[in-house]
Amino acid sequence: MSNKNVILKSLSLQNFKGIKELKIEFGHETTVAGANATGKTTVFDAFTWCLFGKDSSDRTDSGRGAFTVKTVDASGKAIAKLEHEVTAVIAVDSVITTFTRRLVENWVKPRGKAETELRGNDTHYFVNGIEVKASQYSQQVAGIIEDQLCKMITNPAYFPALDWNMQSDNLT
Repeated sequence: MSNKNVILKSLSLQNFKGIKELKIEFGHETTVAGANATGKTTVFDAFTWCLFGKDSSDRTDSGRGAFTVKTVDASGKAIAKLEHEVTAVIAVDSVITTFTRRLVENWVKPRGKAETELRGNDTHYFVNGIEVKASQYSQQVAGIIEDQLCKMITNPAYFPALDWNMQSDNLT
């Protein structure tokens, strides 16, 4: 296994879990700090969702027990017709790669009806600005860092929360 120098250069969020727009340029050291409920975990969720399609608690954005990337109003209802997007710019041994994951609502106007209806969501994946299939996107990310390793080095609470057998497996 070869060592890689992997650096997160920037992270951009658009309509992600209540953050309308945010861009963080990372330097040699970057601190994300703030009071409770100000978006620190949301920034981390955006990073893990962009790369792996999961939040920092390892929940996906679909199915039972899912987390939502959508921006919600004061009553907790998703605001309709917004695109939700996160872009991570990553340097691997000085080679820059841009990853973008975009969630788009699929609105259609059924025949004979006056109003459009939400028919689900579509996720679009881009590598260096070119749309790719989900499998290609996952393969590109895996070529940089494996999901489990990324969680262990970016989330101090992740490793201690693992079952002792998993901890043992990851130490060897």
